[in-house]
Amino acid sequence: MNSEKMAERALKLLHKSLPALQKGHHILWVPPAEHILRCFAFETRFDMKGMAYFWRAAMPLYRPPTFLVLNYADRLLAGERVSLHEPDLDRTIDRLAQVILQSELDYLKGIQGPQDFLRQVDWDSRPSSPNYRLDLALTQYMTGDVPACLETLEQIVAAKLSPRWADGARLARELIEELKINPSALDQRIGAWEERNVAWFQLTPRNRRKAK
Repeated sequence: MNSEKMAERALKLLHKSLPALQKGHHILWVPPAEHILRCFAFETRFDMKGMAYFWRAAMPLYRPPTFLVLNYADRLLAGERVSLHEPDLDRTIDRLAQVILQSELDYLKGIQGPQDFLRQVDWDSRPSSPNYRLDLALTQYMTGDVPACLETLEQIVAAKLSPRWADGARLARELIEELKINPSALDQRIGAWEERNVAWFQLTPRNRRKAK
């Protein structure tokens, strides 16, 4: 059994210990998923041979569809790798369940929407790459601060970026035009992104509503 399959088995066992969480695509997530995905996940690598890191993560669902983003995540257990091998699995599950219940679940429950996410992230210490700036701009939009959103998007466009960020800069320009010409088009775009992310992570369908 490869490490990815071992991690999936471990997630299922951990879910049995933590029924308040929901099982999604390679994650255990905290319901409800109202614009923000709050979850726990294993990080496996082909060279780790049955070992894995365990992460606590939060990410916007209103960003362009993607895999799990760990930009706003932390490795638990001080970055220690845990064993997914059968002889060690019960102990691993017990350790992780204890850590989650002691503090990590409460931390994620404190991020209930875009406003909480905006406050929780130390944006000034984050890189100025489009990956982070777009998340900031979209979060500002979701909290109703359109001027701040526009300012952040314009900063992306004005920055001297390497060619690797060309797609991010192009998207920022598109979002600026939508905000200036037809703001409802941006709302529709964000709604479509959310729905695709919800489907990818296998989250329980829910009604989307604009954050206040």
